[in-house]
Amino acid sequence: AMYLLENGWKPLYKVLEESETSFSQKYLNHFPNSSWVAGAFIYKITGNIECAKGLNLLLLLALIGPAFFLYNKLLKGQSLAAFLLALATAANPIILMNLGNTYADGQVAALFTLALIFGSLQILDAGWVMGFLALLAAAILANLKFTSAAYAFLLVSGGLAYLWHLKAYSLRKIITLGLGWGLFTYGILGFSPYLSYWQRMGHPLYPLSEGRAKFFNPETIYPSNFLDKNPVQNFFYSLYAKPIWSRNPEQAQLKTLFGKTPLSSYEVG
Repeated sequence: AMYLLENGWKPLYKVLEESETSFSQKYLNHFPNSSWVAGAFIYKITGNIECAKGLNLLLLLALIGPAFFLYNKLLKGQSLAAFLLALATAANPIILMNLGNTYADGQVAALFTLALIFGSLQILDAGWVMGFLALLAAAILANLKFTSAAYAFLLVSGGLAYLWHLKAYSLRKIITLGLGWGLFTYGILGFSPYLSYWQRMGHPLYPLSEGRAKFFNPETIYPSNFLDKNPVQNFFYSLYAKPIWSRNPEQAQLKTLFGKTPLSSYEVG
């Protein structure tokens, strides 16, 4: 997806065919794409698609400052303890496991945590800026994966409900904030896929609306040697296999230590 985006693919205007995506067209055409767009931006700047893996590291580092600010406020100036807690927060196992790849799961964990931190600071009366940053982080979170869209909705709903409970804002302002966030998140930032594919396919969560079995069948989308391995082996292969489109009956192959990956590996999707 990142390779195609950097080379001119515009999801709003072009629906990819099966032959252009190694039969991953449902994923690329219909799934939230903010993670791919960010990766493609890094790829364009650096000229190296592998640098897109650094996005998870950047988000890990971005967690430390806000987390320190929150803990320092809660601990009333105990800076060392606040710093250690901030490091522990940034060292989220999900983020750490994804430092070597471009999977969105690490980004989901980081942005969920950022939204929670900024939201907590807003509740602690640190100013409207923190509330804005919390809503922005939640908006980006909603456009990483379908599941993270649900996380973001629940997070924002819970936060606004708690602010109303505290009588920090009137009910009218709470509703206005919620509707405004929803419009921006799902109608503007998330126009593709939430609205564009609702128009084209009749459901905002297409292809999930077809049922899991129709678009996620391990026997057709996994390499053949993934089918008989345990989860630990598959996780290792997913990190260190050559970035080629290997599907059953083809097999995933491990990289050579310090070997260079040819760009041609990405040319089919």
